[in-house]
Amino acid sequence: MSRWLKRLKMMRISKYAIVICLLLSIVFAGFTVYGANTGNFNIYVQESDVSLAVYMKDDKSDLGAHLSVPTVEGMHDSTFTRLPQDITSHGTPEKGLGTKNDPYKYYLAFSVCVVNQSERAIDLITELTVSDSRDGEDGGKVIGAMRVALVEGDNPLDTAKIYALPEANEENQAELDAGLAEHGRYPSETIDFISTVQIFNETFKDIGAGEERKFTIVIWLEGCDAECKDAIFGAKMKMRLDFIGG
Repeated sequence: MSRWLKRLKMMRISKYAIVICLLLSIVFAGFTVYGANTGNFNIYVQESDVSLAVYMKDDKSDLGAHLSVPTVEGMHDSTFTRLPQDITSHGTPEKGLGTKNDPYKYYLAFSVCVVNQSERAIDLITELTVSDSRDGEDGGKVIGAMRVALVEGDNPLDTAKIYALPEANEENQAELDAGLAEHGRYPSETIDFISTVQIFNETFKDIGAGEERKFTIVIWLEGCDAECKDAIFGAKMKMRLDFIGG
């Protein structure tokens, strides 16, 4: 009987948390770097002894070492099962590139192609970092509720690597598990953020000369997370995506 009562208690807690989150409006504005005030999410290529370029238009008219993606201001919370599983095919007609932000502000998403313009094969490092952040009006930190999915190629979203900050304690983990059990779990275990500054650092081996790789990034606020609460209202974060060849 005590086990059943405990289960009911967790279900009530998770529903209460979700209701609160659905009423939140989270400001996820200003994904900029180097003090630029463009209101965009910037993507850079770091050159070494190799030649890389990125583009987000089918005709490659924007091919270069720097791209910007519009951000979402006033982002609402969501969960993985509410995200479009075919999101890699959204965007431009031929390759499904470019900005894919949800018009209802439930997620930020974009797809970009990286081109190895070198005369040799390279290893490609893909790195997402936080360059600046501001706590919410009541001191909440948005990074605890943030989730990031990375998809390679034209694969569906359920093949993505999903990154998250580890839960602060067992109680928060139990609340998250209860919420996800009700709304649908992630397709696999999440990967811990490297730190509160570095989200992920992934290496893709043996990218051939002239070869292209498509990557899709999806960012959302996980409504089942205990950190997705009133305290993060008004929070802001600046982020940067780098592609580094070696």
